[in-house]
Amino acid sequence: MKKYFLLLAGLFMFSSFSFAQEGIKDVSLWFCNDGTGSLVNKYTIMIEPWQKQELCIYIENKSNENIVVKYSFPKASFSKWGNQLCDTSNDFARFLVDNSNRQLILSWNSSITVKEMVSPPLGSMGMYYGCLAYQLGKAEVENMWGMFNLVVRKAVHLNLFVWSEDSISNTVQLIPVTWSLYSSNKNIWASVNEDWDLMLKFNVKNNGNLTQNVSLSGKLYNPLGFERPFDAPIRKLLPGDVYEISVNLGIVPFYKWLFSARVSVIGEPLFEFDATGIDEKFKQPTIIKETASLFIFSWVYVILALIILGLIVKIIVPKKKTAE
Repeated sequence: MKKYFLLLAGLFMFSSFSFAQEGIKDVSLWFCNDGTGSLVNKYTIMIEPWQKQELCIYIENKSNENIVVKYSFPKASFSKWGNQLCDTSNDFARFLVDNSNRQLILSWNSSITVKEMVSPPLGSMGMYYGCLAYQLGKAEVENMWGMFNLVVRKAVHLNLFVWSEDSISNTVQLIPVTWSLYSSNKNIWASVNEDWDLMLKFNVKNNGNLTQNVSLSGKLYNPLGFERPFDAPIRKLLPGDVYEISVNLGIVPFYKWLFSARVSVIGEPLFEFDATGIDEKFKQPTIIKETASLFIFSWVYVILALIILGLIVKIIVPKKKTAE
């Protein structure tokens, strides 16, 4: 019985979702003040803290009935594939002047232009990613037994670059991973796995207030001429984000004992808009370099060395006592 109930609930949810999609598919929203007179579904505003700038929103209803449209400003994040995702909050609205009426009635086969006012609060600085999400004014689908409500939204991307010349920062840094017995540098973690592969780990943090493309490269080497380069894919990092990197360097000749790892991290500011008015010095990449001595010799050799040292001590000490 339970199986049939779940099947019916699933079929109802699927049909409800189709119905909900049908209700909003004829409604479209764009930004209309990018300076070209065209309509766009992704817009970035450059603005200084506490300044005000008008945001133009164009909404169109192509359906054959009057509708109620609600819209909100959720914040956005990025998937590991770089896609901008909108959450369900209204947190991005803190960058806009308060407006208690973000709901409107739109006649059938008509359009309307709405104006909002963007005004970042004092203390805001850097790149902020958000969305303008919209839905029909009622929950398109209500549950049949009080179990769920289904609301379908659509969204366009709205981003802010809040800046002033004395507050832009585009720094990156390596931060500690965890303590490692094999490395002299807490920012360069090293270990040997069960297959005797040398593993290195790094945490790269975007320590500035600009979005950056971050890359890492380096080299494992020793005084005997051994070298093995390594690198990691470029990753887009928002301010404050940390890029966790793991590198497998394979099996290395442990009998050569002393190794070092040299790593270089490059953070390149990413301006996804016309950055003509920004000083060139803020567009230059940041480069940091660090080195660690790696103690990746096999513990078998350590044990053998201790045994040999013990034998030497055992032989030499009795001789000294005999001589006395």
